[in-house]
Amino acid sequence: MRSVKKSDFAGVVQYLTDKQGKFERVGISTTTNCTADTMDAVISEVLAVQHLNTRATGDKTYHLLVSFRPGENPDVEILKAIEDRICSGLGYDENQRVSVVHHDTDNLHLHIAINKIHPGKFTLHEPYNAYRMFAKLSNTLEKEYGLEPDNHTPKKSLSECRADDMERHSGIESLMTWIRKECLTQIRGAQSWDALHHILSENGLELQERGNGFVFRAGNGIIVKASTVARDISKNQLEKRLGPFNTDDQARRTEKIYNRRPVEMRINADVLFKKYKKETEGYAAAKALELKRTRTRKKNEIQAVQRANRLHREVIKLMKGRITKKLLYAKASIDLHTKIQSINAKYQKERQTIQARFQRLSWLDWLKKEALSGNAESLNALRSRMVAHGVKGNTISGIEQQPPFRHPLQTVIDTISKKGTVIIRTGKFTVRENGAKLKITNSNIHENIKEALQFAVSHYGNRITINGTDEFKNQVVQTSVSLKIPLIFTDKSLEYRRQQLILKANIQDKLRIHFRR
Repeated sequence: MRSVKKSDFAGVVQYLTDKQGKFERVGISTTTNCTADTMDAVISEVLAVQHLNTRATGDKTYHLLVSFRPGENPDVEILKAIEDRICSGLGYDENQRVSVVHHDTDNLHLHIAINKIHPGKFTLHEPYNAYRMFAKLSNTLEKEYGLEPDNHTPKKSLSECRADDMERHSGIESLMTWIRKECLTQIRGAQSWDALHHILSENGLELQERGNGFVFRAGNGIIVKASTVARDISKNQLEKRLGPFNTDDQARRTEKIYNRRPVEMRINADVLFKKYKKETEGYAAAKALELKRTRTRKKNEIQAVQRANRLHREVIKLMKGRITKKLLYAKASIDLHTKIQSINAKYQKERQTIQARFQRLSWLDWLKKEALSGNAESLNALRSRMVAHGVKGNTISGIEQQPPFRHPLQTVIDTISKKGTVIIRTGKFTVRENGAKLKITNSNIHENIKEALQFAVSHYGNRITINGTDEFKNQVVQTSVSLKIPLIFTDKSLEYRRQQLILKANIQDKLRIHFRR
């Protein structure tokens, strides 16, 4: 963390354990190497250990995120074993830590807040080149626990990774991506500085020296390092190819310009993006105006109580009795202090409300908000992102798809992910829907299978497709027959099994009737 304040252990743990009004966000939480038995006491215990190290001026908290591929849902024992192995590899096997499982995205992920200060030695341990250990250990753990292999070899620079993270988080195309798509080939083909400046000018860009390298600067002030866009257009490479750097003094005409716009989608989201910009562009001015009004109101209220206090003290001044006056003056001072504290507390609460109301949402967060309010176009936009994918695991899908959010069952939309997966809850039953499939949570519970099938029939009709483990498929077939749910499986083998069970059940019913007679 660049700011030590952002990595406060108490703040991290409070964030991890905050359900944020969601049923599916926070899963199991565990503490390691702590003696306290409540989370508040654990936080106090860790902060006390951190306080005993007075020499360290940097970050004392290590916040680690372990994410799994979509559809993977390791059990508690495996998650704990993975956590222990990773923390041991970092050198934190004896350090205090809190781990919390989160379920509110498309990927199951484990947050680990680690105290860098050793509880016995009170020394700070900072892992060196931890990413190398992560890559090696991840490959080992994937093989040991049968997890889907991933690529753990870093092939991008830090700046490239930050640009990619920004695009994934906000859904807005970065300047780096825009340059690569619009004019990188032309930049590479320039044979002189004048030709290069001409190409950049046509695309609304300017090449500037910054430190020991070059940066591309767009008309809206956004910059990106030239070496981040491509290694072969760094300062060293360009000067090797074109000679010493020459600045551009000519006035040129700009034909194109970089504007913040959504990353590529499979649908046209221009109308939604215009609505997003219209709603959010005025947030800063509106927030500043509301904050100014609140500050003025606070100032007036404080001045009013101060005037009243002065008048009260003037009245006391006219009274007789030295001791009585002294007591009244003390009480007036306490009353003034209490009233000012109350006014300041009220102001802070109003300020937080204004900050939350006018918080500038990213493009994807705005789409999530609109989708949660029932905007089907926003939900389709999330699902049309190139990074979106279908839910995996034990799933039910169908052909006749109903409009989103219109189900006869009493359901609650818990949350929507940035990839358009809707997490729906009805009672203790939870299902994930991405428009094409329903993923069942806790599929080993018979009652959940029952509700899931009823949900699927209401959503897709009576022709459904089942994917997942053999155990899950067997449970679905048996539940559909025992509850006499009117459906047909598209899988021929499952449909044959269903018909055989129905036939067997009918024969047993006839035999029971015969024996009763």
